[in-house]
Amino acid sequence: MSMLRKIKKGMHVLKNNLFNKNRLIFISEPINWVIEEICFELIEKIEKKYSISANISYSPVLLKNKILHFASIATLIKDKGITRFHKTNKSVLSWYHILPNDFRVSYIPELNKKIDIIHTPCRTTQNDLIAYGFDKQKIVLIPEGIKLDAFYIFSDVEKNKIKVELNIPKDKIIIGSFQKDGHGWGEGLDPKGEKGPDVFCDVVEQLSKIFDIHVLLTGPARGYVKKRLSDVGISYTHTYLKEYAEIVKYYNVLDLYIISSRVEGGPKALLESWACGVPVVSTKVGMCADLVKNGENGFLAEVEDVDGLVHRATEVLSNNEVKIRCTQGGLRDVQKYSWDEVSKIYVDSIYKKLW
Repeated sequence: MSMLRKIKKGMHVLKNNLFNKNRLIFISEPINWVIEEICFELIEKIEKKYSISANISYSPVLLKNKILHFASIATLIKDKGITRFHKTNKSVLSWYHILPNDFRVSYIPELNKKIDIIHTPCRTTQNDLIAYGFDKQKIVLIPEGIKLDAFYIFSDVEKNKIKVELNIPKDKIIIGSFQKDGHGWGEGLDPKGEKGPDVFCDVVEQLSKIFDIHVLLTGPARGYVKKRLSDVGISYTHTYLKEYAEIVKYYNVLDLYIISSRVEGGPKALLESWACGVPVVSTKVGMCADLVKNGENGFLAEVEDVDGLVHRATEVLSNNEVKIRCTQGGLRDVQKYSWDEVSKIYVDSIYKKLW
């Protein structure tokens, strides 16, 4: 970030916080990506349904007598340690997943004193936080939510129009991967190991020997995956969406979504795929490990189990009965995770306790 952008950002934060009359403030990451999207979706529901005034800031500076919800661990712990905030504030932290050798766990004793409630979306992270010493009485398990009016199944006519619009081949099996799996915000040739882009590429390379596939990618920093696909001659389409809401079109042209991560809290792709009628094959990570039931609403394989993922993907792609069963199961189960349902849990389990 340039010095000019830092100054502009700082001035915006100061102005926003100085005159902020909202009671609930989400501290988000200053880049329009998944975390900020979750904040916007949650704010929309709790303001409308519960008349709780809320907004987003990128720093807790000058904020007093608020409920501060740090939307990810990255918003609270920086390279220099825990971000300072005024003692009159109540504090909530969302911690989605713990990385291998994560330096931030060393701050847990101090976080136990500073944080009133910690939220996580999956049992794996909940268990990890307890194992690292976080006070289990402060931990609240709330899954991610989804806007069901924004993610839905398109008609076949609409799907064909989208394929033409995006120049996606109509005669190939379309496999999706919509995430950021490279370090930084550039080309992304340095892969993020926790997202498993190497596993994804190994899987689709094997699948390409069985099926005529085309890979559909969205998200920033996908250079590693694109290079791997190009090296073995697998066709792909990559689009970096300006507006996240556009992603529903991309789900609707998929035959399969593969989650190949080593570590996750969600991901959002599970619920979004389900809502759009796309079968999911995933490693046992995050919410997938909690919610996916083999053969009923998707399939699971062990982390880094390339052969297992290939086997499960082949089951879906070669057996229409299995594909339909998983699709219908996903459509049924995703209803439980609408933001209408999930926002109520946030309000009852977190915000009302801090009011």
